[in-house]
Amino acid sequence: MVSDSHSFPRSVRIDISTVVIAVRQIRTMADLAKPDLLLRLKGLFPSSSSVSTAQSYLQSPWYFIAAIVFASYNSPEAIPAVFEYALSDLKAIGATEEEMLLLVRKMRDALFKSGILVGFPKAINGLVALLGATPENLRDEEPLRDVTLPVDEWTKQGQKYFNETYGETAEPTQKLLTSIYPDFGFFCITHAYGYTYSFSPYISGLENSYIMLASNIAMDVPRQIEWHLKGSVRNGGTSEQVRAVREIAIEVAKAAGGFWKNEIPQL
Repeated sequence: MVSDSHSFPRSVRIDISTVVIAVRQIRTMADLAKPDLLLRLKGLFPSSSSVSTAQSYLQSPWYFIAAIVFASYNSPEAIPAVFEYALSDLKAIGATEEEMLLLVRKMRDALFKSGILVGFPKAINGLVALLGATPENLRDEEPLRDVTLPVDEWTKQGQKYFNETYGETAEPTQKLLTSIYPDFGFFCITHAYGYTYSFSPYISGLENSYIMLASNIAMDVPRQIEWHLKGSVRNGGTSEQVRAVREIAIEVAKAAGGFWKNEIPQL
């Protein structure tokens, strides 16, 4: 029988089951973005070209949708694997440094934009993970947006993009956002749809809709999923493309351990 004098103090005793669970979680995190999953995700989105070029590759949203959904599920450790897989694909088809920079900017801006919906702590963790995997020559050191624009200009741009996204439902939706809290209505138009979403040199208006759709799928909010299924079509997506984005988001969510309380709306 072991004397109490040789026992660990109660405050530092470790339950072996807790250690096993923690090790399993770490191992699971490392295995989230396996190559076979990434290959499957890449194949889900319909190709717009029969010729494999860097530009046609970058037109598929699979890699930034995967990144934002992993971030949504507190799995930023998977993001470097997504980035490195896509970067390797681009190098294999002879991408220029400018095209590789576009990959980074699309992934980074997608994570930033998703923060409006899934929360900026998750976006920050995703961006930190992406930065750690990004070569020095593909990093930006200055803002990409024009931070000198007056607020009125962002409001104007935000209203335009909001109207394009919601179509005939824009007015009642905006009234809802304003009625629940006027400050929130202002924020949505000026800062969310203006400063954040309307900036489109790297992420297009259609791709913004994909980001909103995937983020809302991760958050299990059917009303907003329906809004952005329709918004994706209004912003130029085909039914096949929008369904593919929905499926990519669901596949990544399942890989990250996600589940849904509600049925996920379909187009």
